Amino acid sequence: MALDSNNKVHISYYNDTNGDLMYATNADGPWASYILDSAGDVGVHSSIAMDSNDKVHIGYVDSTNRDLEYITNASGVWSHSGVDSAGEVGAYVSIALDSSNKVHMSYYDSTNHDLKYANNTLGPWLTTTIDSLGDVGAFTSIAVDSNNKVHISYWDFPNQDMKYATNAGGSWTCLALDSIVNVGAATSIAIDSNNKVHLSYCDATNGDLKYATNKDGLWACYTVDSMSSVGIGSSIAVDSNHHVHISYYDWTNYHLKYATNAGGDWANYALDSVGTHAYSSSIAVDSDNHVHIGYYDTTNGFLRYAYDTESIPEFGTAGVVMIITATVCIFVALRRTTPPTKKE
Repeated sequence: MALDSNNKVHISYYNDTNGDLMYATNADGPWASYILDSAGDVGVHSSIAMDSNDKVHIGYVDSTNRDLEYITNASGVWSHSGVDSAGEVGAYVSIALDSSNKVHMSYYDSTNHDLKYANNTLGPWLTTTIDSLGDVGAFTSIAVDSNNKVHISYWDFPNQDMKYATNAGGSWTCLALDSIVNVGAATSIAIDSNNKVHLSYCDATNGDLKYATNKDGLWACYTVDSMSSVGIGSSIAVDSNHHVHISYYDWTNYHLKYATNAGGDWANYALDSVGTHAYSSSIAVDSDNHVHIGYYDTTNGFLRYAYDTESIPEFGTAGVVMIITATVCIFVALRRTTPPTKKE
């Protein structure tokens, strides 16, 4: 999920029934949903970003061809381009834009088990392997700071560590930020206005939601929620006051949960707990510091959206939850008329 300059919501997602890349927005008032790509099985692991002109940019996986794909309406009409087709690539894609509206994407190379990075800063797409030490790069998340430097969080599977890569110092460096027990799954990254890094991730050994930051200079890791088994599907955002907001999944109680330190100490809330399995969520904070969360209701197969109606930190359980049901889908851009041949 991403917000535009008018605090309107834009969500990219996957239609599992038809294998399509979908897009939903309330930019024109009522919610509308669109099919952006339906050529083959496409749209898994989508990630969305808005540019300074309120145009949409989406990275996603073409599961039929096992490629990383990109679609945008930056020119006024929807246009598609292939980004990386070297082997089986694109899983866990995450997208971010720099100050020039250039696109940066991190993703997992499933063939070589590497963390990869793509950008179009010079025009054509350029792809780079950032980390190839073991099986690394799953659960990747990307952010770009005000100096157009790139920050990526991801998982080191063999060592079960939460790792972080950046080119902020000029060349790429990769660090293991948390290596105590099995940590690092479901990472999410955000940058504040001081270019400090904030990360949420799951401690799978203890079933906890964890948080790491370098806001005070040195890296520090904290346990945010250890009630039952939590932390999968986390998404993080930072507001204008540098308060942190995290949405995540409670897989013991099947709840959508939310944690924030906006009140000083960390507090967490169950936002949607009525028969809803909110396994995957995405969070954003608008210009008024109100929280918006998009998430998947696996009980009913719905895309759902929650937003707060009170000022932070009095969010509590007062958020209004509405269901987006794509009963009428609009075909916007089909990049191929027939499904491609699957790679051998």
